[in-house]
Amino acid sequence: MEYNGYSDNIASPRAIIQLAYQAKVINNGDTWINMMLDRNALSHLYDEEKSREIYENVKNIYLNELNELKEFLEKNI
Repeated sequence: MEYNGYSDNIASPRAIIQLAYQAKVINNGDTWINMMLDRNALSHLYDEEKSREIYENVKNIYLNELNELKEFLEKNI
């Protein structure tokens, strides 16, 4: 983001996700916010059912988003 001139308001992961969405680096801002929230939840999570739910999100949703970002970065950087 800094490389493209977005150096203001990069104070938190949420702000970076919002800027990346505005800059069209990522397509699904809400999914990225959910990914961040799930990641944060895992560090303090002791509920096996919720852990499995997050695992399914990673496998079925977040991996696709990460691959899209990888492709974007490979094409544009």
